[in-house]
Amino acid sequence: MSDQTRRNPVLTAVFFLLCAMALGFGAHAVWLFSTRILTSERPQAEGWMTPRHVIAVFNLPRDALAPVLGLTGQDMPFSSLNDLAAQRGLAPEVLLEQVQQAIDRAGGGA
Repeated sequence: MSDQTRRNPVLTAVFFLLCAMALGFGAHAVWLFSTRILTSERPQAEGWMTPRHVIAVFNLPRDALAPVLGLTGQDMPFSSLNDLAAQRGLAPEVLLEQVQQAIDRAGGGA
């Protein structure tokens, strides 16, 4: 061991810890890139999303969701799609399928 390592064992340990963390974050970034970004999966509407979130994520015009969600005028509920389905007496899966069809018709998510 060098003279510096024996004098500063704490700094040496911190250095190796930071190197290990950098390698871990790098490996995680490569894993995310290879599994999520390079896959051909399209984003899907989820039940926790609000109508505003769906419009923003899929870059849709507001009119694309209005008929599916029964929106009138300029109102835009802050409720999730699951809550809106419950209010309309629908199963969440049914409303999500209708929303996904509206997204596909409008060309969103591509």
